[in-house]
Amino acid sequence: MAGCPKIHFALPRRDVGVARNHDGPVKDDERRHNGDGASLEVGGRISLFGYDPTPATLRLRPRSRSWRVGGSVRTMALALLAAPVVGLIPPHAPWVLGALAGGGFLARRRWTERFTVLEVEGTCPRCGEPVKATRGRLRSPHPVLCESCHYEASVDVPPEALDREAGDQQ
Repeated sequence: MAGCPKIHFALPRRDVGVARNHDGPVKDDERRHNGDGASLEVGGRISLFGYDPTPATLRLRPRSRSWRVGGSVRTMALALLAAPVVGLIPPHAPWVLGALAGGGFLARRRWTERFTVLEVEGTCPRCGEPVKATRGRLRSPHPVLCESCHYEASVDVPPEALDREAGDQQ
């Protein structure tokens, strides 16, 4: 086999599950739910009790009413389909109630998610190191973790900035 030529195929590199646009990496499921893939930047401040607040920039994705309603309906439908199935397991009533309560809780969380936090840029008020925020629903105040001093600070975003940026997203 020493005389056989080796054939190399150059396959294009593809990042699985990642699509690129001007805003950086966006997961496919986000693009499917929010077709334009647009994000916005909003100013806020990172505060920690006993320290002076520091400025922060949050990159958010506004969620439309149709995205929120669709997710809530899908979640509740899944809970309603799961309730009779888990009701077959003894003791029957707690499993059914748990499935319905869990579905209602998750559906309400989806309904109230007006903005999704993609990224937070800012420094810890205590030590001055960059902070890290969890990706997910924007809460008021939104918790951020400093990996240097291990304190959990909070990001406050003025509600008028969100109302101005959201437009008709409510």
